[in-house]
Parts: sequence; C-alpha cells; structure tokens
Amino acid sequence: MSETRQRDYLRQVLALDPRSEAEVIMRWRREFLQPTDVLTAELADEDPDNRQAAEQSFQTRILKQLGDLRQDFWTLDDDQLVGRLSTLRAVPHLETAAATKRLQQVSSQRAAIRELQADPAVHPAFVTALATILVAPQAEANRLRDRELSWMRPEQNEHYEASRRAIQGTVSVIQSRYPQLFNLEEGWLTEVLEYDPTDETENEPAASLFGFLILFGFGVTVYVLIKCVLWIFS
Repeated sequence: MSETRQRDYLRQVLALDPRSEAEVIMRWRREFLQPTDVLTAELADEDPDNRQAAEQSFQTRILKQLGDLRQDFWTLDDDQLVGRLSTLRAVPHLETAAATKRLQQVSSQRAAIRELQADPAVHPAFVTALATILVAPQAEANRLRDRELSWMRPEQNEHYEASRRAIQGTVSVIQSRYPQLFNLEEGWLTEVLEYDPTDETENEPAASLFGFLILFGFGVTVYVLIKCVLWIFS
C-alpha cells in the first residue's frame, strides 16, 4: 500500500467530524482496507452470476461517489477534495477515470470561480451556471449550455439584449482575467462571446420566403394532379 494513499486517507478522515460524519468515516475505512485491486481479485474468484452482481454493485458505489463529489465539489476544502479525487483516480473504471480527470483540471480553478462570484461587475447567475457546467456530467452540461444561450435569443427571451450584454461582458472578463478557466470551456464560451442575435433575425425573411415557396409549389402540384385525374375520368 503506497504512502501517498495512506496520507490521502488520513487527510480525508481527519478532516471529518466523527459526531456528524461517522457513517462516512466508516465507509472510507472499509474502502481503504479493501482497495480496488483486492476487490477485483475477489470478483475474479466468484462464480459468473455473483461476479456480475458484485461488479454492478461496485460500479453503482463508485458512480455514487463520483456524483457525491460533483455535488460537494465547490464546498469541500482543498485537502478533502484532494483526498476524494485521489480515491477515485485509483478506480479502474473508464467513465470514472474520464470524469475524475476533468474534475482534477477544474480543481485548479476553484479560486477563480470564487473570485468571479464575488465580483460585482459580472453576471452572478451565469457564473453559477458555469460552475455547475464545469463539473456536471456531459448530458447535463450540454443542457445547461443551451439554457444559457437561450437567454440571449430574441425568440426565447424578450429581454435578450440586456441578457446578452451581461453574459458576454462576463465572458469577456473570464477570457481576459482568467484564461485558464476560459480554456476549460473554450468552445462554448467562444460561441457565447461571438453570438449575434441579428444573424438569426436577418435570416427570418429568407426562411419565410423559402417556406412560402415550398407551400406554393405543393399547392400547384396538388392542383395539377386534381386536374389530371378529372381529365382522365371525364
């Protein structure tokens, strides 16, 4: 057992309050005493049915730990966060490994997010949404990205201009003062920064004309077919 893992475990446990977090301490103790490689070896010795059930239980437990870490990510102190990330990094689970790597990258920007949340010059709701997006599962992150963009769309928000100025102003601050934070969501934040609602409104007349032409063409086709049928049976 590595000294690093022992130190991480001790750091995690000592940071907890045994009066209110006894269950967490016991759970981490069990996991520490039965590391992933031991559990994997035990699974291999079991019959197929039991092994499958044990693997499913193991994955469920690991994914719950990942979900709990995402939920607590912005409120944990640094030592707690380091310890829980270290525990998840040791898990041989593809989804967990990718998510843990992402959370590790985001962890270096927690101070930047806190500074932004305290800055009166930025849009607080957008910063809160960004903090959630940074640690959320992919599907949830995509939903939140679309929601934030919707605030700047004329057809979805009657006050879109004010929202656009506030959101794009916030993104400009992030890009100029917190470039590493910006890089974590560079593609989406660039899209937000460059979004121009006039591009959509300018295309509306063309879209309307195109729709009218399609409808007109359909009507002409139906008319011609009716005339042909009447001529055949006349």
